[in-house]
Amino acid sequence: MSGLLLGGVLLVSIYGGNRLAEAQPKIGSGIRTALMLFVLWLIVSSGIRSLNSLNKKSGFANLVLGGMLISGIGSLACFSFAKVVSFFREGSTLSSIFDFKSVLFFSGVGLILSLLTVINLQTKNRALGNVLEVLVIAALIFVLVYFA
Repeated sequence: MSGLLLGGVLLVSIYGGNRLAEAQPKIGSGIRTALMLFVLWLIVSSGIRSLNSLNKKSGFANLVLGGMLISGIGSLACFSFAKVVSFFREGSTLSSIFDFKSVLFFSGVGLILSLLTVINLQTKNRALGNVLEVLVIAALIFVLVYFA
């Protein structure tokens, strides 16, 4: 359910971001991307918290996999709807904005968000949880800098 909700809210944020990009061409695409990432963070973290509250014995790997599935299903639903809309409606820019690379990108970001949320949920010691979150972010920055 969270994945489908994510797909719908991503479409709404793309549509709102497009309207903003038309009004403010310089910053519109950046705000659209920020809005989409905010929506992704909000729905993935709430979905993982829901999974954790429904089953307290869920392990670390199950919660991370659940977060990846939420982001993957949501971005795939958004991609599918964008393709259907662009097929039936000429002049639609949805398919050019949200393509298959976006599905992979949002699934990868969903993995990172899942890791951060599950670390926050599963760690009883707040200091250790903060250190682990900083290490995950530092590892991500290192990978991006090293391979870019």
